[in-house]
Amino acid sequence: MMIPTIAFFAPSVQDLLLIAIVALLLFGPKRIPEIARACGKAVKEFHKAKDEITDELQGKNEEIAKKDEKNAVPDQDADKSKK
Repeated sequence: MMIPTIAFFAPSVQDLLLIAIVALLLFGPKRIPEIARACGKAVKEFHKAKDEITDELQGKNEEIAKKDEKNAVPDQDADKSKK
C-alpha cells in the first residue's frame, strides 16, 4: 500500500494545537498578534518581490522575442514560392 506523500507531511489538528500552545507559552498572548502581523507583512513583501521579478523576466522575454523576430532570417523556401 502506497502512502500519499502530501498526506504524510500534512500536520494533524493535534499537531497544530500543540504548536499553538507552545507558541503561546514561549511568546505570551500579547506578542502572538505582533508576530502574526510581522509574518503576514513578510509574506506580502515576498509575493510583491516575486511578482516584480516575474514581470521583469516576462518583459525581457518579450523584448528578446521581438529582437529575434526582427533579426530572423527569411525562409528561403517561402521566397522561392513567391517567384
